[in-house]
Amino acid sequence: VTFTPDWVGGGFTYSTEYGFAGATELAFSDILGNHQIYFSSDLFSNVTESNFVLQYWYLPRRVNMGAALFQEKYFYLTSDASILEEKLYGGASLFSYPLDKFRRVDLELSAYAIQQSYIWARGGTWWKREGGRGEIFIPTLSFVRDTAIWGSTGPVAGTRSRIAAGKSAKLT
Repeated sequence: VTFTPDWVGGGFTYSTEYGFAGATELAFSDILGNHQIYFSSDLFSNVTESNFVLQYWYLPRRVNMGAALFQEKYFYLTSDASILEEKLYGGASLFSYPLDKFRRVDLELSAYAIQQSYIWARGGTWWKREGGRGEIFIPTLSFVRDTAIWGSTGPVAGTRSRIAAGKSAKLT
């Protein structure tokens, strides 16, 4: 299988305080469109501070199958003026069964590891305390209806709707 680029985009910047930052999106497929790879990332100073998603889709059969790896990092201001840092990383298996041209049933099996820590400043010094950690598994079943017509900047007509049901289960 030989992959060719379908979409490549991105940009970067440099700050004397934070270092390098940037965003990248890459999409590749084979000539028949049976295999697709998608990568999206934003970089902030180093890889552990960044968000990314890597997806692979296997599309030659009626059931479309995919796999994904991801890392997401979020910061929240708490009521006591500290910062909650939350890092999510994990993977997913994805299955999509088209019923017709506009409707499909999706099954997503996701596993997340969540790590939290608290950051605060006191006396001119930054402090960090590790918070909770846990792993969860989330199976989600969805019914999707999509009649969107796409233009160069996004959907220009039609509708998109999704009804989903999922249940999280704590792994540890």
